[in-house]
Amino acid sequence: QLSYLIVDLIIWWGTRGFINDFRKKLNLPPIAYFSTYHGSISHLPTGYMWSPHLMPKPNDWGSLVDVVGYCFLNLGTKYQPPLELSQWLQQGSKPIYLGFGSMPLDDEKKVTAIILDALRETGQRGIISRGWGDLGSFSEVPADVFILEDCPHDWLFPRCASWWSRYHSCGPDSWVSNHRSAFFWRSVLLG
Repeated sequence: QLSYLIVDLIIWWGTRGFINDFRKKLNLPPIAYFSTYHGSISHLPTGYMWSPHLMPKPNDWGSLVDVVGYCFLNLGTKYQPPLELSQWLQQGSKPIYLGFGSMPLDDEKKVTAIILDALRETGQRGIISRGWGDLGSFSEVPADVFILEDCPHDWLFPRCASWWSRYHSCGPDSWVSNHRSAFFWRSVLLG
């Protein structure tokens, strides 16, 4: 179970604050990784939502852990976009979507500036998803950039030329990565 322990610890270190903050709101006690009581994270069943065809569950991960595949909510079938988003999408070429989902950012201003510079230098329209990192909340953005609060990906992505996010990526030389799992996914995808 050493391979699972390493991957799980890396993910836990990056998410434990969010998990325990949420548990606190539910009037539940915080959980710890290493603990002898059954309220510890190591005693809870865990499902990882990536395709077992991409990386099957290693044999040493134990019975409480599974690779369950992707989860699709199909929220876009009934989604009605805000008028501002619909109009913006109709005003030009298909944009590139950029988002980091629930990944916290150390310097959201710097990341937003880098994204805006890249879009400007490449002449692309872009949708920047605000996410938990709070991208784009501080600055004026050009007319060819839209700051998105929330939108079902199954509705939005068909309207985009390509996308990059912590969870999804499409296009040449792109892979899913973030500061907690970059080395893991790079080794899975690139060997």
